Amino acid sequence: MSFPPHRSLNGSSSRPSSTAPMGTGEKDMSATRGQAAKADARVVSADGTEIAFEQSGSGPAVVLVASALADRSDTARLAALLAEHFTVINYDRRGRGASGDADAYAVEREIEDIAALIEHVGGSASLFGSSSGAVLALRAAAAGVNIDRLALYEPPFVVTDGDGGPPRDFAWQVIALLAQGRDSDAVKYFMTRVQGMPCPVSPCSS
Repeated sequence: MSFPPHRSLNGSSSRPSSTAPMGTGEKDMSATRGQAAKADARVVSADGTEIAFEQSGSGPAVVLVASALADRSDTARLAALLAEHFTVINYDRRGRGASGDADAYAVEREIEDIAALIEHVGGSASLFGSSSGAVLALRAAAAGVNIDRLALYEPPFVVTDGDGGPPRDFAWQVIALLAQGRDSDAVKYFMTRVQGMPCPVSPCSS
C-alpha cells in the first residue's frame, strides 16, 4: 500500500516540547492538558486534515500513538523520558486535542496520519502504541508504512478461549448514544460493557 506525499506546516525544524508536569493532582493534569492544546507543529495528512504534534529529543525516531480517549498529554511523560535517547513525535490523534478531523471516521485515515508523521521525521520510525493506539500501530505496519519496530501496550484483542469479547452490537450502541447527544453515556457504555470495568452504581445502565 502506498501513501501520497505529505507536508509539514513548519518544515523539519520543530523545536522540542517542554517537559510535562510531574504532579498527580488535578491542577497538574489540567496544566498538562493545557500544554497539549498548543502544538509545536503540524503535518497535513493525505485527506487534508492537520495533525498536531510535539517533537523532542534526538536520535532514532519514535512516534507515540495514544489510546482512543486520550490526547498527547497522556504520553507526555513517556515522551520526556524517551527524548533522552530518541527523536520523539508525540501527537494528537485526529479529532483530539489540537488536531483536526474529518466528517466521517475511517481507520485508514488514522494510518495515513501515522504515515505523514513518519514522513516528517525522515521516512521511517518505530511506533509505541497504547490500547487502540497499539492496534493502529499494527494496522499501520500491515498496511506497509515504513516502521522499524513496534512496542505495543494492551492491544484490545481477544486471546483467551471462551472469552467472547464485547457485545456484538457494541459499535451500533455507541453510535446510537452519540447520535442522541449522550456522549457521557457512550463512554460509560464502552468502559463498562466493552472493557468490563465495574459500574459506579448498580444496576449498570447506559
